[in-house]
Parts: sequence; C-alpha cells; structure tokens
Amino acid sequence: MPAPRPMLAVTALVAHAGCQGSEPPPPAPRVEPAVTVRDADGQTRLEARLVDGACVVTGETTLAVTRQGEAVAGARDGTTALTLGPGRTGIEVTGTDGAPRLRVHRAAGATAGVPGTAVDLLDMQGVPVARFALDDATGRVVDAARAPTALLAREGGRITVSAPGGAALAYVAGTTDLEVAALIIAPGVDADTRALLACERLLPRLP
Repeated sequence: MPAPRPMLAVTALVAHAGCQGSEPPPPAPRVEPAVTVRDADGQTRLEARLVDGACVVTGETTLAVTRQGEAVAGARDGTTALTLGPGRTGIEVTGTDGAPRLRVHRAAGATAGVPGTAVDLLDMQGVPVARFALDDATGRVVDAARAPTALLAREGGRITVSAPGGAALAYVAGTTDLEVAALIIAPGVDADTRALLACERLLPRLP
C-alpha cells in the first residue's frame, strides 16, 4: 500500500500555518545585578538594580530613577518625588515642590596635590551635610567640621564602611565604585536623596 502522502502534506501545512500565526513571547526585562547595602549584622538596608534602563531602588525607600535629558528623576507610584540636575547654584536636588534642597559639588583632587575625587553635599545655605574624599582604593566621609564619620575600603569583592575607630557600619556589594558606595550610605542624608545620587552614577549615560 502506498504511503499516505496527502495526509502528511496536510499535517505539515497546518503545522506551518500555526507557526506563522503565533506571536513570539515578549523579551524578558534586562536585569543587572543589584548594588546592595547591608548593615553590620548582615541585614539588607537598600538595593539598587538596573532594570530596562531604570535604576529601581527597594528597602529603606522605593524609587525608580531614570535619565531625562541632563537630569535624573526619581519616581514613586508613577509620580516624580525628586530630581537631580542643573539648577541656579549648580547641580541641585529638587523636591516635589520645585524648591532645591541640596547642592552637589564634585571635583577632581581629593586634597591639594593628591589624586582623587572630592564630592561635597551642601544645603542651600552652603553648609556641608557630608563630604567625601575618594582615591583609587579608599574613601573618607567627613562632616561639616571635617571630622571623619566613616571610612570606606574595598575588601574581598565588596566595600566595607567602618567607623573611624574601626567598627563595621555597613557593607556595599555589587559595585567597586567607591563614590557609589559613599553616596548610597551618606550619613545625614535621607534615603530618597541617597538613592537618587547613587542611581545617577549607576545609570548609563545618554549618547
């Protein structure tokens, strides 16, 4: 008996038509490893993760930070909570009321003649809230009187944040960028602002 060629042909045609009519599944969101802040006891305090071009923050606060031209904006529940970008006095953090509440000054050279980066967070009267002096391997956070409040160092794939006396304060994993670590743990700065500042550095630059 001859092979049932017509039936095979019809079956193949139906299968081919079914493949043509089906929609491919949507691409999965692109998720990068998180930058995680844990306290000295190992409890997670804050996480910042890049997801499809946004920096999504969970933990102490919940925020989605995206680039918008020269600025970055942090939104919660679809509403902008604060922005970071050029202002009247330089780079400023602005609240929902449109009023600037923090200035960010960043310069090469942690101290005169010493390579590194200096980052100052100032209130709108110019009073320092926190200052960071960073070099290739370590960082130091000082207060308005330039007294050290925290020390940062790379250690075993993470960044250790310790008190001047040596006691561990926090651990930052998922980045080797000391500036990101300093911004995300900045003493005296609220969680929303810390998250916004760290995410601005984590987000890819627009072309």
